[in-house]
Amino acid sequence: METLIIYDNTGYIISQSQGQPTQREPLGVPFLWVEIPEGKSVIKIDTTVAPNMPVFADMPATAEDRISALEVAMAQQLGI
Repeated sequence: METLIIYDNTGYIISQSQGQPTQREPLGVPFLWVEIPEGKSVIKIDTTVAPNMPVFADMPATAEDRISALEVAMAQQLGI
């Protein structure tokens, strides 16, 4: 399903909403219609390329995988 992503000039995602492509597009702010592949999420928009492109990341498959990924990220931040 198409996802409307509204973002700022740095690529920070302000809003994501799924719906019909006939949904009103915003005026005066950057946006993209994106088809997000299964098992992926959009983490930011690369504004250094033209046209701007979504940056995808893998979504953990289970709650256990999510917890494990968070533990690894925390360990990396703490230098463990």
